[in-house]
Amino acid sequence: MKHLKYTLVFVSILLTSCFGDKNTIVGEELGSELAENKSFSGNKYSFKDLPDNLGDLISMDEVKRQYKGANVTEAKVDQVRRFGGKYCDFMILFDSSMASSYSKGFLSVVEDFQGDSDWQEQWQFKLTSLKSAESVSNLGKAAIWIGKKRKLEVKMDGYTILLEVPAINGINDPNAKQHDYKTTAINIIKNSKFF
Repeated sequence: MKHLKYTLVFVSILLTSCFGDKNTIVGEELGSELAENKSFSGNKYSFKDLPDNLGDLISMDEVKRQYKGANVTEAKVDQVRRFGGKYCDFMILFDSSMASSYSKGFLSVVEDFQGDSDWQEQWQFKLTSLKSAESVSNLGKAAIWIGKKRKLEVKMDGYTILLEVPAINGINDPNAKQHDYKTTAINIIKNSKFF
């Protein structure tokens, strides 16, 4: 029984290292260099000027357009607020041929309490420590796409925008595995009221 316990712990660690999203950094930096946007001219909104419900800052028409060809019938903001802070949940709704009738994403903004003095180092570490992370150029001060989470993080002055786009989860939909979530997230943010 004791050997079984140790075997299970070893298998768990092995699976986590194989299928997790963390890079092991031993003696050298891994991953790409953070693409800092030198032409960033500042925020349109300060953190305090952003509404608590961020649903009005992204276009649901743009969200739906990004899922064209994926049997999406509607995109809408979920008006129920489950958390405090500045965020919104939104969803795409599918036609009746899909295994699930909807899929959710979220948009949130997190204030930078530590200030902006050493943000490059923190973001470079995030970029190199996640296997599925890649730098996105010309968006905010800098941006990182985390493919495993379908999440785009955009550094602004004083805060970070987090956008997780909904998954296409239909079993019979050929677009489910082929959809370009990175382009979807970038287009939603670029066409938002943040810029």
